[in-house]
Amino acid sequence: MWRPIILARRRAESSNDTTVSKFVLAAQRTVGPYVEWDFPERFNYVPPPVYFCIRALMPSPEQVHHLGSYTLNYHPPASKSDFDIIKALIPSYNDSRFTISRVDPRLWATLIQLYSTSLPESFERYPIPLSDIHVPLLQQIPSTPNFTLITILELPDCEELADCSISELRHLSSLCALDASGTTVTDYGVSVLSRTMGWHDDGRRRGPWPLRILRLRGCRGITHQVFHCVKNFPLLAVLDLRGTKCTVSSCTHPWSVSSNPDLYHPTPLRTSLTILSSLLPSLYKMFSSSSVFNLYIDTVQYDHPHRSKSKDESRSKTLNGKGRCGETAVGLENTAITLLPHKKDIPNSKDNVSVVQVAPEPLLAPVSLRKYSRGVSQEQQVMRTPHISVRVILSIFSMVISGAMMEYPTRKMNSRLTVKKVTAMQISVIFTLQIQ
Repeated sequence: MWRPIILARRRAESSNDTTVSKFVLAAQRTVGPYVEWDFPERFNYVPPPVYFCIRALMPSPEQVHHLGSYTLNYHPPASKSDFDIIKALIPSYNDSRFTISRVDPRLWATLIQLYSTSLPESFERYPIPLSDIHVPLLQQIPSTPNFTLITILELPDCEELADCSISELRHLSSLCALDASGTTVTDYGVSVLSRTMGWHDDGRRRGPWPLRILRLRGCRGITHQVFHCVKNFPLLAVLDLRGTKCTVSSCTHPWSVSSNPDLYHPTPLRTSLTILSSLLPSLYKMFSSSSVFNLYIDTVQYDHPHRSKSKDESRSKTLNGKGRCGETAVGLENTAITLLPHKKDIPNSKDNVSVVQVAPEPLLAPVSLRKYSRGVSQEQQVMRTPHISVRVILSIFSMVISGAMMEYPTRKMNSRLTVKKVTAMQISVIFTLQIQ
């Protein structure tokens, strides 16, 4: 059983003494409405062998590619009396209320591999929350010359997506497009995600290697340092940085500005991927095959509302709210296109066309009360709260003491209790209270 991908933001507690902060993840629903679905138990006919073979393959869709390049052809029945393999596997398929999300994702993944070139259009996209128990399993399915599976993650304004939780996306090995607009993700979070890429012991890649599009629109923690953080993404081609602290002057080689508005919000990520693929020369392909299917994730769990909007709805919306800014229009002055350095193993390769979009002028951000622990010395971390960092120096009192007290052996004070001046009858004490 695979462990589900859970995005949870650590919520620390404020205290004025030395305590241990604890937090407990809330229980999340990890299975969808497809649990109500099951294979039919009785037929009025004898199903063909292919029906039983698909049922046997369904629990392990990540193993289907071992069958080789052989694919099946789906032929819609000419009449209601003809056999329909989809109808046999999914009895509610012809129902007017049918949605693909009510089909077990493992069965969907099995069918799109076996019938990759002939399935109906309704099978091209499977909407699923990030926390679904089967998402990690589906990430193990490799692309083949006859089949490609990509993951599109669209979580704008998601409170759970932050620097402390973004590393959970390392399990999305087929992640091709990510929209983290309006979140609290900073340069550090992007750097953390880029460092999750690596290799498993069996030679499989780990992390979001195929990432092509990254949208960080309205993320106030994003600065020009993001260009150094994204260097580890080998195929990253599109950055949407409107509403951040980046400017045209901060754009570094090989990034520059693109005037193609269809590569950025409010164009849906799926459409932007198609347009980006069309920019490549015909000699090169962005995907391993022309049969591209996608896992579409736009919510973190089943009881969360869907965050994505249609293209028409999104055009009339602006990114507003605390810590966010209004939309920056896509214009010639803040868009550009360039090519990344050629791959060493592919001469004259243009596979990684690179596009970046930034805001033309820096946007003034409100003073943040958040203090990150990076770069803070161990001495300064003695006492800390999550939201405020102040240094309070209080001259508490001057007191008169007897001569007998001065005969007491003087001991070395710690770093937070400093003796400023000692006289025969008076001692002034300054307490330095450091709160991080």
